[in-house]
Amino acid sequence: MTIETQGFGLDPLKIKRIREAVEAQMKRGDKPRRIDSMDYSITPVFLLSLVDFSLEHEGDDALEQEYISRYGIQNRRNGETLTECLNLVFLEMGRLKLGPDEKDKCRNLLERFIFSMKYMHLLKERPEGFDDPLLVDLYRASELASMTVNRRQNYDKIMTTELDRMCEISFALKKGRAEGEAIGEARGEARGVAKEKLESSRRIARAMRENGLGADLIAKCTGLSAEEITAL
Repeated sequence: MTIETQGFGLDPLKIKRIREAVEAQMKRGDKPRRIDSMDYSITPVFLLSLVDFSLEHEGDDALEQEYISRYGIQNRRNGETLTECLNLVFLEMGRLKLGPDEKDKCRNLLERFIFSMKYMHLLKERPEGFDDPLLVDLYRASELASMTVNRRQNYDKIMTTELDRMCEISFALKKGRAEGEAIGEARGEARGVAKEKLESSRRIARAMRENGLGADLIAKCTGLSAEEITAL
């Protein structure tokens, strides 16, 4: 995305921006030794330009939503599209005729966004009614950008401390949860072992009784009580 404040030299600048976006995606193919081995599978490139003026168009049908004009690469004779990979979108802020005191006349989110970008330097705070998440983030970003060096350093220090504290709390919660799960598993295993040991003692006691051995001897060998042996 670019923000342009003057129309002079806009054409070569547009080409430069697109070229940079395309080159940033290009990489060598599977055969790096070959000069022509390039991977050209790039994703579509959109150049979104916010221009603080109005572009000149050949007709009134060139605009979308009063402020937006879109361009691609097409056949000049029949309008056939050559590729969908290169796209230019211009948001012409100069076409918003509202003054800096006419924020209440903005009809939709797009106009509130254009109004904000156009008059941000004149506004002391986010206007009432500009509550869209996009605008909230925009004004928060502008507040950070307009901070003095010392204030920004203090802000960054506070945020770093707060984020570190949140990370420590998160780590402690995860550690506590993991330890709790481990203790629970250990207790469960211990209960399982104890239950299996009890069942084994009962089987042994039952076999000893069937062979006519006395209860006292069975109790000494298995650790079961006289009542438990009698109940078998």
